Amino acid sequence: MKLGQAYGALGKWDDDEKEQSAAIALDSTRPEAYRERIKAETNLYHDDALPACNQAVQLDPTDADALSQRGFVEMRQHDYAAALAGAQAAH
Repeated sequence: MKLGQAYGALGKWDDDEKEQSAAIALDSTRPEAYRERIKAETNLYHDDALPACNQAVQLDPTDADALSQRGFVEMRQHDYAAALAGAQAAH
């Protein structure tokens, strides 16, 4: 996971996404790995970031970063009602 974060810091989002996916494959119970993959996917403008967002929130419903990232993805997908509901649930 740390290697992926280093790739992300360098703007190498493809490599970051691969590393985070590998981390998830090793341990799918770590919400931080999903959060990091979401960052890579959103920086790559992938429309498939929502499942990772949902998984991160499922693992830790109080995770403000995961909730925020999910809202960002939902807004980018023009699902404003879902983004608003998530923002309200986060407070």
